[in-house]
Amino acid sequence: MGAALSSVIQSRANKSILQADPRNFFLHSIYEPYRDLRHLHTRELELHLEWYHIQDRANTPPAAAPPYSEAELSALKLWRQQVDRRIRKRISSYNVSTCIPEGTSKTTSASRPLGRSEHQVFQIPELLDLILQLSGPPAQVRALQISDAWRSSAICVITSRRNQEAFRSISTSPAIEYGQVIDQAAYLLPRLCERQIEQFALHINRMISWRNKSYFPRYIYFPARIAQLGDLPNSVASTLNEFDVSQANYEYHDSTVSVSRDTELYWLDLTQLQVNPYFDLLFSEKGRFLHRLGRWEISLRPNATPGHLVLGASPSERLLVQAIGSTHITNPPCRCLGIYCYDASGLSAWGTHALLKRIRNNDGIRVNELLDALDDCAPKLLGKWAESAEGLRNRVTEKGHWIDNVWRMPGTPRFRIHLDSYDMSDDILHIENANTATMDGIGHPAAPTSLGYQFHITRTAYMSAEPPRATTEGEWLPEELFEPMKTETGRSNVDWEV
Repeated sequence: MGAALSSVIQSRANKSILQADPRNFFLHSIYEPYRDLRHLHTRELELHLEWYHIQDRANTPPAAAPPYSEAELSALKLWRQQVDRRIRKRISSYNVSTCIPEGTSKTTSASRPLGRSEHQVFQIPELLDLILQLSGPPAQVRALQISDAWRSSAICVITSRRNQEAFRSISTSPAIEYGQVIDQAAYLLPRLCERQIEQFALHINRMISWRNKSYFPRYIYFPARIAQLGDLPNSVASTLNEFDVSQANYEYHDSTVSVSRDTELYWLDLTQLQVNPYFDLLFSEKGRFLHRLGRWEISLRPNATPGHLVLGASPSERLLVQAIGSTHITNPPCRCLGIYCYDASGLSAWGTHALLKRIRNNDGIRVNELLDALDDCAPKLLGKWAESAEGLRNRVTEKGHWIDNVWRMPGTPRFRIHLDSYDMSDDILHIENANTATMDGIGHPAAPTSLGYQFHITRTAYMSAEPPRATTEGEWLPEELFEPMKTETGRSNVDWEV
């Protein structure tokens, strides 16, 4: 009798809690319609309701679609059709073609335009060499690409010791790796002016404020080119130190209560290194090279043929690769680089990518080593991306809504290249074996040790930080499809500020 009475009291208490906010019933119906809330303990019920509201504000896709008005249902159907066409077109542009041999043209036009004219000075090799030398790498590579007559001069200038001194095979700078203490006597680190420091301090405060407003705490990473400078003001350094601890992966840094930039600074990402400009130009002129969040992102070629997913087979590209292949990829040279890609497993929901390959060279990694590794990994990258993109298309076009925050994967098959340590493990941990950790009370999958989280307190953020939703969604959709209309279902609209 006592148990029955207790159950009745519990049921009435829960009913009162549910009725306190009319949206409780609605959110339960879309996020956990199969769960009976009536007999939960009061605290359990409160936690479930809190979770529903967090999921809603974070624009998490619901388990069951809410009822739509006729106008919204019509707009949603049109939106899904438009998104479906765009994603299909994007996927098809990366279907490897076998029809047209690489390096051949679809037309029979002459390789050099008729009636071409150029100033006489460009026909004098010595003067052309001098002009190209003074013009810098972009002009040299462009000259190599556009003119057969200029190729000899362009290659001569590109391979000259004076022009490539910082990236020659024999480097005066010792090779570095991730997590290594910076020898400030051996390396001249950049300095910031007062204006740059002020802007950086404002940026830190904006990003921390943005993170604090987010419904799910997200990793934020401040590139080491600035964050690892020894002459930052005490207030800025202190803020960074405290923030590093707050984002620490507790599985590896649970005993770390404070860090300091006063004694030791570290090599932590690729912003601290100068990329070989000719390697950069192999991709950046085609919009396939991104520098962000301390890493490089290199996209595969669209409409490529087998064996040429990374680079084409044009004579100019072959000559450029041959000219720079033995030079270092960075200055100072780096001993280890990790090549990663987007993985649609449960880990990727937190921005974690999967390791494809790690390349090592004690004397510093060369251009041809990285290019060979990218070629080797390209088919796997393309397969993973195409599978994930098809999964995204199915989710969006079958029951998706423009509110849903599902736009996490890149809009192109893209390598993510990080500065790594020579001693990092190459073992791949499968998702079913992943442990769990917590960050600010929110559970999330722990990353595999192959990502090197234990090597520095900021490593988790370095590997997991992602651009905001508008950036990643913008790789797939034009802005007019971000939010065609405000929803009338009762779900929260997109909050673009978090």
